[in-house]
Amino acid sequence: MATMVKYQKQMDRCLNAMDKIGRKAHPTVEDRQTFDELENQVDELRRVLDHSDPVGRGISPAQQRKAIKSYKGDKRTTGGKYELLAPDQSISGWASKRGFGASQGSDRDLNRFWAERMGLEKQSLESRALGEDTTSGFGAAQAIVPQQWATGFVDIIRPMLVLHNAGVSTLPMEHELLTYPQFLSDIAPAYVSENTSMSIDQNPQFAPIVFSARGAYTDITLISREVAEDTNQSGGLPNMLTGVIGAKYARLIDQVGFYGTAGNSGNPGLVNETGLIVQTMGTNGAAPADTTKPSLMAEASRAANAEPTAFVVNPQTYGTFARLNASTYAKYWDWPVDIKSIPWLYSSTLSNTEVQGSSGSVCSSAYLGPWDRMVIGMRIDLQVTVLRERYADFGAIGLQAYMRFSIRTTHPETFVRLNGILTT
Repeated sequence: MATMVKYQKQMDRCLNAMDKIGRKAHPTVEDRQTFDELENQVDELRRVLDHSDPVGRGISPAQQRKAIKSYKGDKRTTGGKYELLAPDQSISGWASKRGFGASQGSDRDLNRFWAERMGLEKQSLESRALGEDTTSGFGAAQAIVPQQWATGFVDIIRPMLVLHNAGVSTLPMEHELLTYPQFLSDIAPAYVSENTSMSIDQNPQFAPIVFSARGAYTDITLISREVAEDTNQSGGLPNMLTGVIGAKYARLIDQVGFYGTAGNSGNPGLVNETGLIVQTMGTNGAAPADTTKPSLMAEASRAANAEPTAFVVNPQTYGTFARLNASTYAKYWDWPVDIKSIPWLYSSTLSNTEVQGSSGSVCSSAYLGPWDRMVIGMRIDLQVTVLRERYADFGAIGLQAYMRFSIRTTHPETFVRLNGILTT
């Protein structure tokens, strides 16, 4: 109870700070960034308060706080061209070290920038110079997006990902194709007696893994002009846009990470990576009766010289395993020691309509592995085009966004999929 009170007081402090920023007539870019960080903290604290996990098998408060958009590892970021970023390192921090941070693009307040693009504010000299004040032709809504928006947008998406909470790595891609080396086998030292010749060690062996961001993921989101005008009044237009677009692309990245995209070699999906260990609940699927299967999953991953970091399932599977206490023990239920410390994460992105065998049973899958070996290769050149004229007759403004990324799994032989789970 005392912990909940502490979280509530912390959330109240964040809300008060947000209210002070919201009352400013002309909030600066720094104000907006501070507002975003506070808002993410409030959302996270609400999740902790509303979804505290009394049985201890969901995302713990400590794990949930990792999703707050306040990355701690940026001091370790060198800005290297092919630097692999840990979950606590931000794309913005990496971009700043590379020398193309928030100073590029527009120096206007982001709220003003988007209000001008949507026709809610009078066009400034900068907009006219970029040709954004035209309603047709090459200049219509075609000016560059501020770099601080592009990198900050990716950082906003990442905490929304179940893959991020599991601990996946991020690889900024400055080109659409990137070949990344991975170990196939370790060195193999051998004993050699005195005055005996040595044979050549064929290890370690390397193999390339190709990240390909060819093609793009794109969509058009419509927002009411009235909603945009009202949001602009309070200075929260960039937050509304990141919320609308960010949530959609977060779900997309999770889905592509697990299932891939047909015809896209750069995004095969974990289920299609060669070497993935597949275990099953049976030919036609079955409901779990105990913790044997999760234990076997962890054993298989460890046998491949890896330490799994999280189980990832859909909410139905998570609930099915949590309810095992009703029949297994009279009062308390706990995991065996080999998997007790491994958290369970869940997302509705994962399918609960998989058909197993010939019975037509609708099943689900569980995934386990060292998730830092899954890498999201992210192109930073996010583009958002404002379509003011096309949907004017609907009283709406269109936002055409597209993103380019490639998700590959190094050492898929350390990941385990358990399929055929009948949920109860």
